[in-house]
Amino acid sequence: MGGLGQESAGIVTSDGSEAELKLHKGHGLVSSIFSEDLLYKLQGNLGIGHTRYSTVGGHQDNSNVQPFVVHTQEGPVAVAHNGELVNAKSLRKLVYSKGVGLARNLGIGHTRYSTVGGHQDNSNVQPFVVHTQEGPVAVAHNGELVNAKSLRKLVYSKGVGLASLSDSELITQLICLQPESSENNWPDRIKTLMHMSPISYSLVIMHNDAIYAVRDPYGNRPLSIGRILKNGSVSRSSSFLFKMHENPDSAPATNGNATPLSPDTEETEAWVVASESCAFRAVGAEFVREVAPGEMVEVSKYGLKSTFPLGDATPNPSSLCIFEYVYFSRPDSWMEGQQIWGVRRRCGIQLAKESPCKVDLVSTVPESATPAAMGFAEACGIPFTEVFCKNRQVHIRIASPPIKFPCRMGIHIPTKSELIANNKEADKLAEEIGAASLKYLTVEGLVQAVSSHAKPQGATPTPFAVASKLKSISENGAIPKCLNGASNGSGENGNNKCCSTGLSRQDSGDPQTAGYCTACLTGKYPVALEW
Repeated sequence: MGGLGQESAGIVTSDGSEAELKLHKGHGLVSSIFSEDLLYKLQGNLGIGHTRYSTVGGHQDNSNVQPFVVHTQEGPVAVAHNGELVNAKSLRKLVYSKGVGLARNLGIGHTRYSTVGGHQDNSNVQPFVVHTQEGPVAVAHNGELVNAKSLRKLVYSKGVGLASLSDSELITQLICLQPESSENNWPDRIKTLMHMSPISYSLVIMHNDAIYAVRDPYGNRPLSIGRILKNGSVSRSSSFLFKMHENPDSAPATNGNATPLSPDTEETEAWVVASESCAFRAVGAEFVREVAPGEMVEVSKYGLKSTFPLGDATPNPSSLCIFEYVYFSRPDSWMEGQQIWGVRRRCGIQLAKESPCKVDLVSTVPESATPAAMGFAEACGIPFTEVFCKNRQVHIRIASPPIKFPCRMGIHIPTKSELIANNKEADKLAEEIGAASLKYLTVEGLVQAVSSHAKPQGATPTPFAVASKLKSISENGAIPKCLNGASNGSGENGNNKCCSTGLSRQDSGDPQTAGYCTACLTGKYPVALEW
């Protein structure tokens, strides 16, 4: 199908099954959008093509380029259209009234590591933006919903089609669905989402003149708040964030959370939210604090407003992914009042205590292992160098326990069979790769290295402090209802289950790892699993 011109074009194909449709679309002439290699990937015995001349919706981005593809409970469907609806305004109101968001493009930032939804096309790229009867809303998400399958069925049952298989778009549509007995505001919608899915997400949600920073009740993924000062400077109390501290095991004397000076002495120009504190320097911001597990922070021209929507249902202790310290986070980021670089160095020191060896020098596999190698060398009294040397006997020490179990909370390790630690013992693996020995850090050693200098997430003793959780609970009042109208909170018969998901919160049962998720290392998950 086509209009009068070739402003943009798209092709979607299918092999006739209910599997995901193959889609590619973009701006420009057909010859510039589709190469031979790309066309070869669009295989199938069914297909729709479209070239576009814009009449409604604009042409600034790909959100209006056809064909449109959505996923429904009956499978994916693709549509191409030539013409213009004369009653589009009233039909759009009808769609909005059903709680359906219509996709367009807006702007908060996100860089993606795919866990759900694949990476073959732009349909899973964030932020997700939809238009609702209350205006446009944009969502960026870090993490992975453990109950996405049942939530997707719930969304489909409401007649909502999803343009991707991403759980991030699923989150976007869930907050668009109006909960019963709601006051029709976005904090209520977000509160309902938090009741429906316990883990794993850090969210930034933009609606009208506010941004909401939301962290799941287990605190599984990090989220930080920063600020830009009106004079463009960074206060002395937080300038240490942007260099490796002389003593990486301790923060400056001001306090352990890199808290800025009082707003009485330095005024705030803007607030910034990011997954890691290291991102703030790029925009001239300083680190204020972390968003606490189960906290929702509303950022607006009036400042910060903090609430804990789940109240006393927020799990204690939290389950911060311990792999954020081992690998994911940048070494100059801060979490729990400690710099990642310093934690990795302590992991190396702990590894030297558990598995010392007599060698001439210690080297590293850059980048994340470098602080651990330096700590190992320091503890053993052995020279450190970043150069691999040939024709030497090599002993391998890994500053992390072996990964043995699947994770679907942001790492996306689907099966045990993919993990080498389940197929080869350390001695056999060392023999296969030609190493004299291979030793891992123990789970207990990792938790000790991480937790020994950690401070409560989100805690800060300044005027920006989060109100106490008990006060927040008393102010927020009753827990809302889920989309199906049943009560949340303790669940039916006191079983601590969410009415719509059936997921129950469960203790890891191990006091040695309290406060951290070690599921990929131990097989002990913070919640009962759906997958």
